[in-house]
Amino acid sequence: MNLIFETTKLVSKDFELAQPDFISEADLEKALAAVIHHMIDHNLEKLFSILYRLDINEQKVHAALKKNNDIAPHIAIAKLIIKRHKEKLESREKYRQDEDDDSVERW
Repeated sequence: MNLIFETTKLVSKDFELAQPDFISEADLEKALAAVIHHMIDHNLEKLFSILYRLDINEQKVHAALKKNNDIAPHIAIAKLIIKRHKEKLESREKYRQDEDDDSVERW
């Protein structure tokens, strides 16, 4: 599994981004941060709704939104989203491998 490609597909779906054939994690972060910046300025409620649905830690989001951070809020939130999607994909892959493993005892 190409983790960044799969992460890009998920992020593109969640934030209605055009999905290129290949994108680096840095490019994904930049594109996502731009969308989040716009949402912070124009539709914060929708952003919070998406973050809730994605199960992004609320305390981390509030910490990212504080004014005195080293990282701009839209970039920090983009990083949180990408990290969360990668965690989900890795977890799915792990359980998929466990299902394929005949040595794992089934119920």
